[in-house]
Order: sequence, then structure tokens, then C-alpha cells
Amino acid sequence: MQRKLTISVLLLSVIFFFIFQILKFSYSPDDTYIYLKYSKNIANGNGFSFNTGEPSYGVTSFIWAVFLSTPFLFGTDGFWFAKFADLLVFISAAFVFYRLVSFFFSDFNIRLISVSLFLINPWVIRSVFTGMETSLAILIILIVFQFFYQRKYYLGFFFSGLSLFIRPETAVIVPVLILTLIFDNSLELNRKLRIIVLCVIVFLMTVTPFLVYSNLTFGTFLPNTVSGKASLNFVPSDIFPDVKRIFTVFALIQPFEIFFALLGLILIIKEKDFRYIPLILWIGGLLLLYLIASAAVMARYFMIVYPFVLVIAMRFFEQLTIRNYYYSLILIIIMFVYSSFIFFRYVKPYSDNFTAGVEQCLIPLGKWIENNTPAGSRILVNDVGAIGYNTSRYIIDAAALINRDLELNKKILSLSVYQKENPHLMLDFIETDYLVEKKSLPVPVTETKNYRLELLEKWVFPQMWVFDPNPQYFFLYKVQKKVR
Repeated sequence: MQRKLTISVLLLSVIFFFIFQILKFSYSPDDTYIYLKYSKNIANGNGFSFNTGEPSYGVTSFIWAVFLSTPFLFGTDGFWFAKFADLLVFISAAFVFYRLVSFFFSDFNIRLISVSLFLINPWVIRSVFTGMETSLAILIILIVFQFFYQRKYYLGFFFSGLSLFIRPETAVIVPVLILTLIFDNSLELNRKLRIIVLCVIVFLMTVTPFLVYSNLTFGTFLPNTVSGKASLNFVPSDIFPDVKRIFTVFALIQPFEIFFALLGLILIIKEKDFRYIPLILWIGGLLLLYLIASAAVMARYFMIVYPFVLVIAMRFFEQLTIRNYYYSLILIIIMFVYSSFIFFRYVKPYSDNFTAGVEQCLIPLGKWIENNTPAGSRILVNDVGAIGYNTSRYIIDAAALINRDLELNKKILSLSVYQKENPHLMLDFIETDYLVEKKSLPVPVTETKNYRLELLEKWVFPQMWVFDPNPQYFFLYKVQKKVR
């Protein structure tokens, strides 16, 4: 009876997952178009670049960008290829997650319940089927731990090396695995040292060739998104607000899972179950890195640790199921209801409004630039993805992500938040012919101290952020320097 109920729960989760994906079918963030612009240039022989022929490291995942060049090689658009590839990668991740859970739980019901909860998390649902690298990052990290628990250490470190070119912060996993090996009393000392040395060699052999290539080609070892999304400037006085921000986002994604994981952690400590140590260190290590780097965290950044929080939470579920299977079933129903509430209250309205914004604002804006500005024009832009994808004009990124000029990026990143959000304030050190600027009020800028801004067009974007339902207004200006 329990087995049939558990299978029914899994089937219901799968149905929920796909229904929710259909309900947000066309949604993709603007960053997906950044990947597609790079992929298109790769396929057309223009190198790894956003602006044709100008190499820059403006995406988080080099591997994902190269992979997404596949449809362009055959002369087709990559948007739907990216989205369905993302979905298939996530489905693969769900199967690997089941395999990983099997290392911790022999109970068939617990394993299927784990996968069920993995599928219905509303922020997982939001992150999947977008064309971004998130699902691939989840899959690779799960594979790393899969091999590690199988004691196939060299394969684990090889994939941890690959993960660096999908999401750079996954480098945290290397010291986590080394620490685990150091304190593994089941290994004889000489064998332990040999394994650690060879694992480090495998990791370095995996990452070194690309790091050398990256530095020679782009002038940087890490993608511009690292410095663009994190200040990399640890200030002790900022610890409390940073902790609060990270905890708020983390707790919002998985409140039930975090609560159950804390209960599971108590059981793990009480029973001294050392199998969970790598997972605990990985979760804590990533959160600590985000804190030290003062990262501007978003919900999808935490997706790479969510499966492991869930594994720890399932330790509590296991105890609950042993006592009374129906208690755990009631909690699952509550989590289903919560997931549905978050989806319909936040995820779906945001996805619909954002999709409308891309289709009615960003894409038309990019096409207007392509059709109404002279070839060779330079455009300074807030959000470069869909706009840059739909024009061949030279794009300057006010967020310092896709720019090849690293010194320019440093100048941009040194500005205050207000200055970054108002790129007309950058005109004194950025030479541009046109300016695209978004504002929260429908009031255009007419001039700066040294420049006149001629308003050409205006578009409305219904909703840019999940928890801010207010529209944003995109203004396109012709930039003219004042004559003195």
C-alpha cells in the first residue's frame, strides 16, 4: 500500500512539474540571449564574442555557450534548442539525484519522495526550461558527488574541474572533497596521500589548459560575471546585511526543506553519521563564499546546493516515515500546496510579464536599433541580452559583463549602485552614439553636464523582478556632446 502511494506521489510530482513548465512555456531570462549571441558568433566563425570578432568572457558557462552553438551551425535559431536542452539536462539530473539518494537511504519510499520534492520546488521549476546553465551545473555537481561516494575519486575531481567552466563558484567543492578524504579514517595513510595527490593532479590537468587559454584570449581567468555579480571586496561591517540578504533568499527558496534539514542535521550529529559531511561542507562552503565575495545572490544561484539540502532534510523524513508513513505524506501534501501557491502567486505572473517584456520591449528595441542606426554605431545598454541579440551594432554593457575592455569594466564596477543603474552618468568616460536606459518612472533624461540626450523611442517592460510588480521604462537616446 505504501509503495503504491509513494509511486502515486512521484507521478503526481512529475505531472505538476510538466504542467508548471507548460504554464511558463516561453519564459527565459535576458541572460539566455547573452548565451545565444555568443553561441551565434561561435557558429559563424566570429570567435567567443558578444560583439563580433571581439573576444570577451561575458557568460558564466563557457561550456554551455559552446554547446548552444549547435543549432546555429545548422542555420537554425537557438532559442528553443537552448530551452529543451536545459529541460533534458534537468531530467538527467533528476535521475542522478535518485542514484545519489540511494547511497543514503535503502527505503524505496524515501528515495521516491526525495525525487518528488526535488521536482516540485517552485524555484527549481522557475530555473528549469529557461535555456540557462543552471540545470547543467546541478547535473555536474550531482555527478561529482555520485562518483565520490562510489569512491571513483579521480572521475569526481575530473568533473569538479569541468564544473568550474559551468559555474566558477563550484571550485568550493575541491577543498570540500580534499578535507573529506583527509579525515576519512577508512583509508590507510599512504593510500590516502596518494589519492589526494593524484586527485589534485587530475583537477589541475582538467582546468589548467582552459585557464591559460582564457587568460591569453580574454585577459582574465574568470568570467566577467564573477566581478559583475560580486564585489570580491569583503568588508566586516557588511557581514550582517550580507548574511541577512543571503539567508532571506535561501530561506525563501526552500523554507520547509531548510527546517527539515536542520532537524535532519540534529539526527546526523547525534548519530555521528559521517556520510553527510561532504554535503554539509559543500552547502556551508558555498554560502560562505557568497558571503565573503559579497555576491549579489539570486534564487537560481542556490539551485546547485538545493539537492543536498534536500538529502539532509530526508534524514528527518526517514525518521518520520519509520514512525508513521502518513505523517510524512501529510507534510508532502503541505509542500505541494506551498509550491503551488508560490508558483501561481509569484513565478507565473512574473514569467508571463517578463516574457511579454522581452517580446514587446527588448526584442523590438534591438530590431529598431538594427534598422534605424548607422552601421558601426556604438550603443550603451543596461540589459544587453535580447537587445544585443537582435542587432549587429556594437554594444557597450553598462553592467560590465560582455565588455572586452577590462579597464572600462573596472571603472564601471567602481561606481555606486545609483550610477550603475543610470548609465547616462557614465558618458564622461564611455564614448557612445546611442544610449538605452531603463528607469522606474516614465520620465526621460534630457541632458547631462556635457551631453544632450535626444529621445528617439520609449518602450514599457511590464515586470523585471519577481517581487517588484512595477513596470520599467526603456528609453533610447541619441547622444550628442555639447559644444562649448
